[in-house]
Amino acid sequence: AKRVCDACKNYVINYLKSIGKVQVESYAESDFLMVFCPVVSKVGTDIEAALMLTDGKPAVLVVMHHTFDPHHLVAESRRQVNDARVWLTVDCLFYQKNLLPCPLNDIMQKQVADFLGSSSGSLVRRLLLTRRPHNVVAEMRDLWWQELFVLWGCCWWCL
Repeated sequence: AKRVCDACKNYVINYLKSIGKVQVESYAESDFLMVFCPVVSKVGTDIEAALMLTDGKPAVLVVMHHTFDPHHLVAESRRQVNDARVWLTVDCLFYQKNLLPCPLNDIMQKQVADFLGSSSGSLVRRLLLTRRPHNVVAEMRDLWWQELFVLWGCCWWCL
């Protein structure tokens, strides 16, 4: 399952680095978590299990559907998420080690770009501003608004 998770994870990691995000080594340093959730049983059950890993941190949830069909239809996983800690839920399709070239993955890419984008108007920056004490916001501003994140996931236990 680890290799399966790498398909979407590597894509998202490379994108985040390309827009100036910094991967941190400790949970305490992070502003938000990337939670990668491959669907191995029922979507709702897998999402619940993956979100148990967040331990109160805000999260971006990437729900990964395994299929060989790039036209495979999936219900929007965000409908299964009622957790206020989840800022964004996206779906993607993959087969073996690769993301499929398909409209759903194009939508996922755009949603992640809009949400985590490097512009000062990105939604994640506005959310961080409303949830942080003033002194931390000033400190972040001095660091050129460089957002920190830690890559988290459910794939380590999905064997």
